[in-house]
Amino acid sequence: NPRFEKRLKELESKYNRCGYRVKIFTKTAVSAFTQKGGMDFWSDGQEESNELGGTIVKVGQNPSLNKGSVDLIRLSDLVLNQVNKRNKSEDGVVLLKMDIEGSELEVLTDLLLTGALSTINLTFVEWHLQFKDKIPRGRDMNKVKSLIENTKDISQKYRLKDALHILDMDDETYYDSDFSLPQC
Repeated sequence: NPRFEKRLKELESKYNRCGYRVKIFTKTAVSAFTQKGGMDFWSDGQEESNELGGTIVKVGQNPSLNKGSVDLIRLSDLVLNQVNKRNKSEDGVVLLKMDIEGSELEVLTDLLLTGALSTINLTFVEWHLQFKDKIPRGRDMNKVKSLIENTKDISQKYRLKDALHILDMDDETYYDSDFSLPQC
């Protein structure tokens, strides 16, 4: 949500000053497609909950949604063409927190099929499975989650080089953070 850009850039800056290489994309939506440019972004506008209802997937014709615009990037391209080309001799891990409000279905499938997911050491995903029994996308999301979990289990069982490490995460505690972290 672009409304939080200032706050997120402050957090990014604090981590970078401590020596972490952190990049937070504040005006960017991720996609599994090669489409580039701007994309509509809707927010519920409820400041008391920090607009937890932001999405690029428009649901219905709700006139109370605030409309904005964000840049669109294909996440697998970013991972394969930038993250994967980093200096791997340095200590460090690639961490991805994915809370992309309904686009997880396409983006995770694309990350898996392109091999980009194996470049990421640890991925936290908010699956939005509360919709799994309500809409077809929700059921398909559950299938993708099962596919990734089964792939992870097999890769660990047979000690494959690129084991997947994905954790479920629905953490909205950032919204009332005072940014006291990190301490360095």
